[in-house]
Amino acid sequence: MSQVPPPAPPPSPFPAGQPVGTPPAGGPQPQSSATKTIAIVLSILVVLMALVCAGVFLVLMPALGKAREAAQAAVAMANARQLMVAVHSYATEFKDRAPASADWEATLDAYLGGGVAAPGGMLDSRRIDGPGPDFVYAAPPGRQGKQLILSDIRFPSKTIFFHEDLTRLPPSVKTVVVAYADSSVKLVPRAELERALAAQARDYPPDRGP
Repeated sequence: MSQVPPPAPPPSPFPAGQPVGTPPAGGPQPQSSATKTIAIVLSILVVLMALVCAGVFLVLMPALGKAREAAQAAVAMANARQLMVAVHSYATEFKDRAPASADWEATLDAYLGGGVAAPGGMLDSRRIDGPGPDFVYAAPPGRQGKQLILSDIRFPSKTIFFHEDLTRLPPSVKTVVVAYADSSVKLVPRAELERALAAQARDYPPDRGP
């Protein structure tokens, strides 16, 4: 009796010699290639974002500098205004006399009980670095070399009492905080302040009579 041969096995879907589990040629790429692609795209996006941020910073930097300078000028003007309030308050109690120019810092500091010459006090304009007062006492001298009487000032709105120290103010600062005898405070160009000080020296000579 002859034996019937067993049926042939079905054909394999994988090419001959290709291990089982290996994707056929032309199939989906390995996961590592997709990860590398995503990493490259993310790196490009990070670089672009950094460039955009740098560009925005460069555009805003001048505006930020101006805002900082304006804030410092506002503090300096407020301190100068407080100095003039202190001068007028002192004069009210001392027969209309302003503090003597020789020791005006100590006089006002003692009169107010401190806070004038201390760091961050009235003499700090916030626009000048380093120790020492940032304001110069520019009040005119009194008659015959005596202490100045405020009622002797002919033009209070033009007579300078305090101004920021020009020798210590950074050259980049174009305007100077100036306080006048009428307690007004202004930002004045450097050249204009120098002319006003020269005119004030002519109008109030130290040896003028009564």
